[in-house]
Amino acid sequence: MHTPTSKAIISIVTILPLLLNLPTPTNADEISGRVGLDDGDTITIQLRLFGIDTPEKKQLCAKADGTCYPCGQQATNFVAGLLGYKPNSARRSKNSLKCGLVPGETSYGRPVAICYLGNINLNLAIVRAGWAIAYKRYLDKVPSLKSDFLKAEYEARYAKRGIWDGAFTMPERWRRGDRLTCE
Repeated sequence: MHTPTSKAIISIVTILPLLLNLPTPTNADEISGRVGLDDGDTITIQLRLFGIDTPEKKQLCAKADGTCYPCGQQATNFVAGLLGYKPNSARRSKNSLKCGLVPGETSYGRPVAICYLGNINLNLAIVRAGWAIAYKRYLDKVPSLKSDFLKAEYEARYAKRGIWDGAFTMPERWRRGDRLTCE
């Protein structure tokens, strides 16, 4: 499978910290342009999507009947669909993304952002669809959105969407080596 690089995928307009408590990036400094997709919660402009954690690309989950399926790849495919990205046919998405930076960075040095496709909060859309958990330990950085993330996760869990339709290992624990018995 082709994994795009960050070169020539996005033009950076401005990169300044996002002011806290802003509901949309319209009042914030932004990064905008076309994006490539690395995995379900990382786009190839090397931003980490704030407040979420998706299954890793090679992670498996179990359906309600116990059969394993590639939930990490399905999470990636879901985000690719939202972005209008086709990994096998193009290096760029057809949809532009606007991202507002949240103060801080990941342990890998990537900036953290809240991204929008038009008026749709991409981060929340992934949680609402059940392909990410609300990354609770980081949500205090943007208190105005914390309840939205928690509500979106609750709705996905209750409706058994995405990873909530069976069993899975929390992505953070999976990265440390914990696995389901079917993996």
